[in-house]
Amino acid sequence: MKYNEYVENKQHGQADFPIQLYCVDSSHSQYIMPLHWHKELEIIKVNEGTLNLFINNMHYPLFAGDVAFVNCKNLHRGIPEDCEYECIVFDLSMLIKKGNEIFPSFINPIITGQLEISPIFHQDNTELYNCIINLFNTLKEKADYYELATMGNLFMLFKNLYSDNKITQIKVSKKLSSKTNTIADLVKWIDRNYTEHITLELLAENSNLTPNYLCRIFKEYTGKTPIEYINSVRIENICYEIKWGHKNITEAATDNGYNDISYFCKVFKKHKGMSAQQYVSQFK
Repeated sequence: MKYNEYVENKQHGQADFPIQLYCVDSSHSQYIMPLHWHKELEIIKVNEGTLNLFINNMHYPLFAGDVAFVNCKNLHRGIPEDCEYECIVFDLSMLIKKGNEIFPSFINPIITGQLEISPIFHQDNTELYNCIINLFNTLKEKADYYELATMGNLFMLFKNLYSDNKITQIKVSKKLSSKTNTIADLVKWIDRNYTEHITLELLAENSNLTPNYLCRIFKEYTGKTPIEYINSVRIENICYEIKWGHKNITEAATDNGYNDISYFCKVFKKHKGMSAQQYVSQFK
């Protein structure tokens, strides 16, 4: 999954069946989940290890068996520790039938942000948890007629979420909402411009913030300074293009904003703990 598409314009699943399962482990080209958001709902299940998940700057440590719901348009990132995890990303509008007024009354408030799903579910024997696991298994196995089974699981999932009072009114302070929106706009701008020359002053100008305040809230949400974060975005995209885009190191580096290859090599080793050549050699 290309997590560096912060405001993800990519299509998850098919146009008429917009749901996709992603499996991520330490061999994945983008093992660490950088800060991003998308209009779709995301469900994350940890199979092994620990995933330090941050949703709107709140830290949720997830362990094997734990499940997290990331509500529509929520900023989120993840730092895995010896972790294997799976993600289901889907467009809630697939559950809304044209000409039917019942389903939209349950689904639209979640899409628009009036209601939110509780973020964390621990492993248990409840019908709700089993429904979540069934959804993951259905999408993983893709048996005959799995599309029908998937839709059935989704409707049962939301029935159980409502029955167990796991869908509630959103309570977010105006100050927090404003700060979150500022960071969301920044990562959106970075996603569109990270291949260009970007300075802290330019970021501050585009966000109408002072450089010092920008650095403070950006690090609060991402754990990195803006420049460190831009470098991480570039390096993750370079790794993806080296592994899947059939580009050599120099092509991938220059296409992602590094005209100084010597500087790129230093940044790459800092972020990946190995040289770019060592990274490439893993796939030969």
